Amino acid sequence: MAKEKKGKSTKKETTPKKAAPKKTVKEAAPQAQKPADQNNEDAMKKAEEEARLLAEAEAKKKAEEEARLQAEAEAKKKAEEEARLQAEAEAKKKAEEEARLLAEAEAKKKAEEEARLQAEAEAKKKAEEEARLLAEAEAKKKAEEEARLVAEAEAKKKAEEEARLVAEAEAKKKAEEEARLQAEAEAKKKAEEEARLLAEAEAKKKAEEEARLLAEAEAKKKAEEEARLVAEAEAKKKAEEEARLLAEAEAKKKAEEEARLVAEAEAKKKAEEEARAAAETTSKPSAIETKVELLKAVKPPVNVKAIAASVAILFAVLTMLSMGNTSNYYIKTKHGATYVYQGAFAPVGKNLIATVPGVMEPAQAKDVYTEDEIRPILFRSHMDQALTLKNNPGSPDFEAITCLLEKAEEYATTPEEMMLVKKHLTTVNAIKEAYNSTVNP
Repeated sequence: MAKEKKGKSTKKETTPKKAAPKKTVKEAAPQAQKPADQNNEDAMKKAEEEARLLAEAEAKKKAEEEARLQAEAEAKKKAEEEARLQAEAEAKKKAEEEARLLAEAEAKKKAEEEARLQAEAEAKKKAEEEARLLAEAEAKKKAEEEARLVAEAEAKKKAEEEARLVAEAEAKKKAEEEARLQAEAEAKKKAEEEARLLAEAEAKKKAEEEARLLAEAEAKKKAEEEARLVAEAEAKKKAEEEARLLAEAEAKKKAEEEARLVAEAEAKKKAEEEARAAAETTSKPSAIETKVELLKAVKPPVNVKAIAASVAILFAVLTMLSMGNTSNYYIKTKHGATYVYQGAFAPVGKNLIATVPGVMEPAQAKDVYTEDEIRPILFRSHMDQALTLKNNPGSPDFEAITCLLEKAEEYATTPEEMMLVKKHLTTVNAIKEAYNSTVNP
């Protein structure tokens, strides 16, 4: 625009200069007063000169006009070019500014996205770390729990398989009450638990070694022990059978003896009666003599022996019935528990000998059971209760566990069951010693 104004100012300055030739023509006009030829020639020359000057002036004017127009066109073109360049520069600057703002926005968005992803990654990493620590803590806790439960793995596994009967209700209630009374403060309980776990680990190692040594020692004596147990069982059964047979034989012998004595007494009485009748027939005494003889005759004595024999027979029968009743066992289910009774030493009656929680009966339900059918039930019941007390959390009740194992030993029927009870007793004693040495060093 500045150049365009400059071109316009150039035009104004050029215009006055174009009037100069006209002034020259006007000034030459007064000289036309010369002679005709000369004047014509001069006039023609002058006219030509003026025409030439006019043509030059017009050509110059035209050239100046064209130059002005060209200058204006160029100035306009230049101004338009400058305006275009300026517009392009401004557009470029605006585009660059917009691109810069867009780049900043995208960079900010990218930075925020990266920050979010980084925060999520850190949160995920933190969560994974917490999960790993939690998993390690749970794995450690589980390992400690498993270490506590794996004591005597083979024996415990077999015992758990065999443990189908629960402990007696009264013994279990007593054990729970004693466990509740023996519970101490939380810190002491925790210390006891840690000591118990440590003691179980040490006891397990010690028990395994002792069990190995015991197994070697018992393997040597197993045949003798089995023979002794079988002999004791057979001797006990034989003694009971002999006692029963002896009682029956004595009662039978006594009854036969009493019957023989009665028969002899009756035969003697009959012989005397026959002799007396024969004497009466031979002598035929008088009526007075007969009366005197009758008065003198001794009345037959009361047969005390027969009465005693009857009483003895009755006593023997009652004894046999009483002995037979003691070998009878009864099972009764009531209020979700199983009650085991043994026949009393009397012809009738029974005594409660065990209470087993839950409904548990032999495979075949009967009115009366034998000792061989009842002993496995009582054995499993006491073993199950002992193992339940042994696995309960907290301080173990070693006295109750030992008592239950000893009761189970009384009802063991096979050498394997005897060995199982002895192994548990050995383990409990080892754990008890280790526990006592840890708690009360």
